[in-house]
Amino acid sequence: SYVCAIRYIMPTIFNTLSKGNDPDRIKGALYVLSNKGTEPPMQRQYLVTLLECQHEEKPSIQKLVTTFSMECLIHLSEEVIRTSYTAPTPGVKASIHTLEEKFSPAVIDRKLTKEAV
Repeated sequence: SYVCAIRYIMPTIFNTLSKGNDPDRIKGALYVLSNKGTEPPMQRQYLVTLLECQHEEKPSIQKLVTTFSMECLIHLSEEVIRTSYTAPTPGVKASIHTLEEKFSPAVIDRKLTKEAV
């Protein structure tokens, strides 16, 4: 057993959750994350990465993302949830852009999309 080895593998795990990776690798990375606690400095990146991996359409991955997101939110205090972060969220921006391209402007809530970024 390697004490605190999670710090060294987290960047690789986070990269595995990005778009374009094999769904089975994404699923494996999600299971690794679910079994390892994240240290406070990595919790923000963990949650953002977890939410950004919703690009995968496979139902089993969507279920894992939903479950792990809810578990993660339980451990966050209200102050953390209500605080604005300046962490880059390219996946969120790309998703909003895709939605804006696919749907009519009448359907899109501009105020909500601006708040999301």
